[in-house]
Amino acid sequence: MALDGIRQYSAADFPSVELTQTQIEQLSWSIRGIVSPEKAFESDPAHMEVKRCLARLFCEQQLHSLEGYPAFTNNQPTTDEYSPALTQEQYQKLSERFQALDDIARSVLRVSTMVSSVPLSPKARERADAVLGKDNYTLDSVEFLADTFRNIQHARAIYPVVEELFQAHPEHEHARITKLLQAAFPSRQHYRHMMYTEGNQTMFDALRERVQNGSIDKESFDFWRCHWTINITGFRGHVDPHGSLYLTSNVFEAMMALETTLERLFTEENVTSQVLLNDYLDKRWQDFLKMGDLPDREITISEKRLLAHIGAMMRLYHPDEGQALLEGYRFIPKTLMKELSQAYFNIPANNEPTPTFAPALYENGIDFRKKMLKKEDGILRQVEERFFGNNLKKKADSLVRLVAIADVVVGVLPLNLAALKEYRNLRNQDKIAATQPLSFMALANKNEVMEILGESPIFKRFNILTHTHISIDEKGSVALAPKLKAKDRFKAPKPIIHRYQLRSNTMIEQEVEPEVEPQQRMPLRRGIKV
Repeated sequence: MALDGIRQYSAADFPSVELTQTQIEQLSWSIRGIVSPEKAFESDPAHMEVKRCLARLFCEQQLHSLEGYPAFTNNQPTTDEYSPALTQEQYQKLSERFQALDDIARSVLRVSTMVSSVPLSPKARERADAVLGKDNYTLDSVEFLADTFRNIQHARAIYPVVEELFQAHPEHEHARITKLLQAAFPSRQHYRHMMYTEGNQTMFDALRERVQNGSIDKESFDFWRCHWTINITGFRGHVDPHGSLYLTSNVFEAMMALETTLERLFTEENVTSQVLLNDYLDKRWQDFLKMGDLPDREITISEKRLLAHIGAMMRLYHPDEGQALLEGYRFIPKTLMKELSQAYFNIPANNEPTPTFAPALYENGIDFRKKMLKKEDGILRQVEERFFGNNLKKKADSLVRLVAIADVVVGVLPLNLAALKEYRNLRNQDKIAATQPLSFMALANKNEVMEILGESPIFKRFNILTHTHISIDEKGSVALAPKLKAKDRFKAPKPIIHRYQLRSNTMIEQEVEPEVEPQQRMPLRRGIKV
């Protein structure tokens, strides 16, 4: 049975994580199937959220002690120059925050972590239908939690672990428990959306308004970021739950940069959301991507912020990655650059929710292009297959990643913009609910990514939008329609290659013969030479 599978898996892999019967039953909501064979537990994707949750609970345990560092970083890479492991000093800063939590806050944190594993599950929706009314909630996992915790009595009726938490504490502690739970699940206050700048400055509006009107205090803010820290620790817990595979040194630095920006809300009474966004983006292009040496006459501050925004969605942290981002950006037409800037930074008149899963689309795209580049390029493939020197292999892998980043910039940004424009059009026509965000989740899956990036947008001049168009359903989900067939990829007319010269603000256009070798047709920085 599903409950036995959770119990046995937890006892075997996480003996220090003790679960009550109610907590096991709560976790079972996240299992996609009704019956689950125990032997298939570890590899069955139906248990993905169970593994993530247990990884988070394990990491939360470690963070309460400085001695937890080895277990916390056990599964992190140690030789990846673009993704270094969390350092002991960084871990200590996180640990000090968790050591400051009292017993009540720790108990609430465990419950908020478990509840985060089950939103929009069939059982959660069934309970929410009974308590809130049929479909009277947002079809977005984080906003669903906000809807169900807006009234704490509703949350107690929907989630067994919440009721168990209240029953375990005397009534005089209920007000604080309520405060902390609601601090974990506020509406339109999504930590990862802010960190990866998945939206515009309106991402900060709800938090800013709550601080300014006094509905959130410093304790609530500190608990909210602890809740999201634990969420982030297990973000890839389904891949390897024995430690935090995801909260590496880069992610820590991004979190600290974001939180330093958000702390301004408590020291500057009239700080605006635009100031907060600019402050965070400036940290990313200056400290992470190291674009400070580029003169303003070559690339403006606004363009650097746009690149920092794109780089955040692509989860880029290294100066080399910043250079690859810039190279890809230089292939984009000037008109499209302006549209991107307006789409990302202009405030919609209708209080638009932040799009979701764009970072997943970018990251999956990079991973896919890396694999394809190794298949397409004979030299890179031979280096991987024939050379034994790790240093040479590492350099080849680095080159592949950087070229993949540039490819994804050229291939995905126009698609992202087209989806955003179509979503806003449908939303203005009331064909999509005002609270329903644009979602790239379906587009980020393997088959869709293969359609979008099956050919190199740079070397093969491949543009998915010349073959198909996007569709967006009433749930805000983006998909390709109709499906692109591989044999049709080469039937498009000769593409126009755009190379925007940032220094001179001019556009170069040239038709490219499809039969010419890509290496002979690569546009150069100051023009296209044949």
